[in-house]
Amino acid sequence: MVFEEAITAIDARESWPAPRDLVITYWEARAAKNYGEMAILWPGSVLWNRELEDEKPAECLFGDVQATEFEANIIVPYASKEYYEQNHTYNLKMRLSNEKSAKGRYYIVSGN
Repeated sequence: MVFEEAITAIDARESWPAPRDLVITYWEARAAKNYGEMAILWPGSVLWNRELEDEKPAECLFGDVQATEFEANIIVPYASKEYYEQNHTYNLKMRLSNEKSAKGRYYIVSGN
């Protein structure tokens, strides 16, 4: 699936999750190894999704949506449950954008 096909699928769906729920849905799809859904939720992930085949599912906790300096982008912080319980902070973040969606729906553009 290419980026444009993912955006078309995002806009064609009757409903779409709110940004924080989108990130949670992505991690659920990743745990289930649902590569097709992952490629829609994070359009750029199709290039490396199969590399995750041997990955053990991670239990993550998610913070509140944060604004960025760019209007079409937001951040959802997250951490593994273990990390969060030890440090009481999120050490990772996923960047979402709605820039290419005709309906203004967010999709994941990067994560670390």
